[in-house]
Formats: sequence, structure tokens, C-alpha cells
Amino acid sequence: MKLLITMNQSEDLGLKLQKVKLAIAEVNDCRFDTEKQRMLKLKALNKIKDAILIKGRELSIDIKAA
Repeated sequence: MKLLITMNQSEDLGLKLQKVKLAIAEVNDCRFDTEKQRMLKLKALNKIKDAILIKGRELSIDIKAA
């Protein structure tokens, strides 16, 4: 049962990391935001990304995301 939970957590964290990376790419491509808005968005997204990676390390999960 623990293996199943770990697989689900791994997939969940991997999917979240993928979404954050996509959001970061979209912010970088957006030409309508000011530089300050872009930097604030990127700072927030990087905090989320770091939290996901830390959670993966805490659970001893190797997160693979494209």
C-alpha cells in the first residue's frame, strides 16, 4: 500500500512541477506584463517550484518532469 501512495504522490508532484514549469515559460513569453510584474510572477512561481522539489526530497521521491 505504501508503494501505491508513493507512486501517486510522485505522479502528483511531477504533474504539479510540470504545470509550474509551463507557467514559468508562459510568464517569460508574455510581452504585455511590465518587467516588475514579470519578476514578481517569476519569484512566486519559483517559490512554488522549490516547495514542490523540497516536498519530493522529504518524501524521498525522484520527481521527473519534462
